[in-house]
Amino acid sequence: MYFSQPNRFIIFLAICFLIFLTGIFEIPVLDRDEARFATASKTMLLEKEFIDIKMHDEPRYKKPVGIYWLQVGTNFIFGNTPYDNISLYRLPSIFSLFLAFMFIFFRLRKILNDEISFLTIFFLIFSLLTLSEMIQAKTDGALFLTITLCNLMIYSLIKNHSINYKEKSIFWCALAIGVLIKGPIILIFTIFPLIIFSVIKRKNFLKEIFSYLGFVLFLALVLPWFIMITIESNGAFWYESVGHDLLGKVSSGQESHGFPPGYYLLTTLILFWPGSILIYPFIKKNLKNKFIQIRKNDLTFFLLISFSVPYILFELISTKLPHYIYPSYLPLSILLSKFLLEENFEGISKKSLYFFILIFPLTVIFLIYFVIAEYAEITITLAIILIFLLLQIFLLIGAADIKKFKKKLINFSIFQISFYLILVFYINNNIQDLWIAKRINSIIELNKKNYDQIYNYGFEEPSLVFLTSHKSKKISPDLLNSNSLKKQRIMFIINDEFEELIISSKKFSEFKMLQEFDGFNYSKGKYIKIKVFSNLDDD
Repeated sequence: MYFSQPNRFIIFLAICFLIFLTGIFEIPVLDRDEARFATASKTMLLEKEFIDIKMHDEPRYKKPVGIYWLQVGTNFIFGNTPYDNISLYRLPSIFSLFLAFMFIFFRLRKILNDEISFLTIFFLIFSLLTLSEMIQAKTDGALFLTITLCNLMIYSLIKNHSINYKEKSIFWCALAIGVLIKGPIILIFTIFPLIIFSVIKRKNFLKEIFSYLGFVLFLALVLPWFIMITIESNGAFWYESVGHDLLGKVSSGQESHGFPPGYYLLTTLILFWPGSILIYPFIKKNLKNKFIQIRKNDLTFFLLISFSVPYILFELISTKLPHYIYPSYLPLSILLSKFLLEENFEGISKKSLYFFILIFPLTVIFLIYFVIAEYAEITITLAIILIFLLLQIFLLIGAADIKKFKKKLINFSIFQISFYLILVFYINNNIQDLWIAKRINSIIELNKKNYDQIYNYGFEEPSLVFLTSHKSKKISPDLLNSNSLKKQRIMFIINDEFEELIISSKKFSEFKMLQEFDGFNYSKGKYIKIKVFSNLDDD
């Protein structure tokens, strides 16, 4: 395969990195998780407090400190006050993912071979979930890197029946960093599958990977911050992160994210495309053979366990979001890569694959049309884009002959890159109704020199806090002092649901509405109107 050689692979990865880096700089800060993580990191930077975690003026104890330190680090290197450039908070995500891809390729070359290594990266890098996670300032990219390092060491152990002290140290250090990033979740993707594999194989692989030095390193990395945050928060961190966040997600669907079992099976068809095309033939062939070949090969068997165990576990948990199972995409990618290169495909008809090939590109075309029709204007540009994507679909149909699947890799990559660039440079620039915080921030930036104080109220999303907390105050109009309103030049930006607090109050009698705009709050799924009031005399 052309890109399976190391030098060519590095060129391929560098090109992909540069293409996907564009989204980090172009897409505005997203609600809600990204904005919350970034705001907490921004608060650390502004207050120079790197132990406690606060989102502006309120504690945020849902996750440990690891991701915040990474985001603080990129801002120390590249940023400056007031640290409101969201792209710098996203750098840990994209760097972590591409570093993980490098480790995967070069480690799998030794464990398996070049072609499997490249195919594994191909399926990972062009999945929609990867494209999503690499441009968001969240935990999942960095967590994927730590889980990847741990599992690559486990793969070496199972394949070679031994592991050296250096590899054990990498495992325990990566495990510690993963715990600092997202708590015990990393154990679900590393230790838990290894325990089940050990029970089935009747061999203690945990003993093989254990190291006293590694365990001491683990404790040395993990314990200091957890001890300090326990003292700093008087134990509130544990109540919030474990009692409310972790156990709450297990028992009930939080923030409208509750879905029945089967959710991940359906979303994987979209989010793991084009790799998901091979899931059906993989299952069909192995069911026919009763998974005998898989059980004979220890590494392949562990890959199946390390994919399916977290997958099933998260299907049973009430709260579901697509990125929860993202680390399972690595063993799935390796399994499908091995399958594509090693299996014969008799009995896999073209008709059976058409659905899996077409479900993602047709969904993409529908969503592009729907979003533009709903939030922008239908133009000739949209028609050209849709025709361009439809033409690409015709080039993809040939992959229904699974024997020709490898020859269609370039078509799959072109489609995904095309979709990504359309999303970043066309859709993003034509859906201004969704970027309410960005538009409010632009108004504040344009007027901040003319006013003594700028207030906002009614739009509660964390994206606005991230962008404006250092130059605007959130306060209800009825709490403002009448004297300060008369003595200061004030601008008030408010959701029209609360504009009566200004219009009907005598203390705001000198205020006039300067402008207004409509927007769609996608976090709450409703349209709102933002109005701007001022007591500044036009003269």
